[in-house]
Amino acid sequence: MEQVAELSSATLAYEIVGSGPPLVWCHGLASCREGDRDVIDAFARHFTVLGYDARGHGRSAPARIEEDFTYPQLSRDLRELLEHVGWDRAILTGASMGAATAVRVAMEDPKRAAALVMVRPGSDGGPAPQHLQMLFRLGASAIRSGGLDAAIDFLMTIPEARAAIEKDPKRLAQLREDWGRHDPLSIAAALEGIPASPPLSGEIDPRDILAPALVIPGNDPIHSLEAGMAVAALIPTARAAEPLEAVSREEETERLLEIVLAFLREHLLD
Repeated sequence: MEQVAELSSATLAYEIVGSGPPLVWCHGLASCREGDRDVIDAFARHFTVLGYDARGHGRSAPARIEEDFTYPQLSRDLRELLEHVGWDRAILTGASMGAATAVRVAMEDPKRAAALVMVRPGSDGGPAPQHLQMLFRLGASAIRSGGLDAAIDFLMTIPEARAAIEKDPKRLAQLREDWGRHDPLSIAAALEGIPASPPLSGEIDPRDILAPALVIPGNDPIHSLEAGMAVAALIPTARAAEPLEAVSREEETERLLEIVLAFLREHLLD
């Protein structure tokens, strides 16, 4: 059942499902709980899962300026949400933006993380590469000027994206459904703010992470293999897995669950 948490600077929609050890799933940029429903449901077969819509995403309250979206703010949101639901400690997992949020919490409040799983980190710890920041800003500009249709039109000007959609035409309808779950101006602001924000900024140290950590790199134009490996190298407790690629979404979700369960059984679960 969906619930709402009124935090110090954000209002977040969230749910708690499943049974077992507590686990948080943090979605990626321009996704949400419904967009990651398959992942949440898969984890809920083994864990008590806290799934939430990040600020400005999904059914959480709008956040419409770029300055609303930095990793220190996303980390504070998650730490306050954990306080709200009464969880002192949990397995922190997430993809892309969510992976960076999870690692930020594990650095800022190491006792919160029983374990850390980062799926497809989008940067090597600093801001996203300049060319990606520019692409995201152009996408935000398209949303501001013409809404979802303009954003889709812009996406189709990117050769890699166009090729992927032409290879799987159903993906276009899925994108429209996914992006239609958000307040457009909030997602535009997120596209501007998040790629420019360094998740591993200088005032905190990844060597402070105490929990066992697993990094599952990406291998695509936004989530490079090199970025994932670089993040794993910065965290003394981390090891890197093989990237998930060239499989269907259903196969990817089940493989992700297998990898995470094997890792947690080795380090945490009886």
